[in-house]
Amino acid sequence: MQDSLIDDRDPSLSESDKQGMQVLSRAAAILRALGRHPQGLSLGAIAEATALPRSTVQRLVSALEVENFVESMGPRGGTRLGPALGQLARSAHGDIVSVARPHIEALAKAVNETVALAGASGQRTIVVDRVVAERELCIMIPIGVSAMPYTTAPGKALLAELGDDIVRRLFGDRVVPATARSVKNMAGLLRQLKQIRVEGFAYDREEHIEGVCSIATSIETFLGPYSVGIAVPVTRFEANLSLFRDELGKCRRMIEAEVGRRGVTDRAI
Repeated sequence: MQDSLIDDRDPSLSESDKQGMQVLSRAAAILRALGRHPQGLSLGAIAEATALPRSTVQRLVSALEVENFVESMGPRGGTRLGPALGQLARSAHGDIVSVARPHIEALAKAVNETVALAGASGQRTIVVDRVVAERELCIMIPIGVSAMPYTTAPGKALLAELGDDIVRRLFGDRVVPATARSVKNMAGLLRQLKQIRVEGFAYDREEHIEGVCSIATSIETFLGPYSVGIAVPVTRFEANLSLFRDELGKCRRMIEAEVGRRGVTDRAI
């Protein structure tokens, strides 16, 4: 891990500046690690993921918790991303969130499952809004959580809007599986993207988190590339796919009609 973004050759930086920048860099590393693990991590797991001393992790996590950037998971232990990060993500994508919110609420009600609105952030996909189903067994997705796009349905829906050459430039030949069911190489990913372009829907069958499946579709708007997905426990996924596809299609058409489509064939994620 790169602990700091400091250029030691910069004569304008004092020792205090360098120390402050190092703290920010380490805090960012912790947030990125938690973003890759929406189910949360123990302090030891965060230390391992960031290559930071556990004592440093503990101090930074405590400071981030005061600002609500992370939160304790209570009696079960562990730490996950907090509500303040979700508020920042929502603000950054405020236009699309305000337009899409009633439509994803209607979608969640129609399918009685958790729905997420996702956008692109560099090489990753980030959840900018979500509606959690109110039922006994449901999927909880924190706002602001991010993932490699080829491991999730919303991410693959966004990648399918790009040309294959752009996808190769983004990831080269390096496709890192998140679970045993994840796509394992670029050739396999490109085959999936080709099928998504034909069907209009992307699928995640336990490719990001074991026991969780999702289906998503992209939304073409002048506000940029976004996707809407439904996250479901694996036990309810296959039997309800027809309903999910129908309702996702309706949601997509409603949002695009309100925001305005834009035809984009060669955009960066």
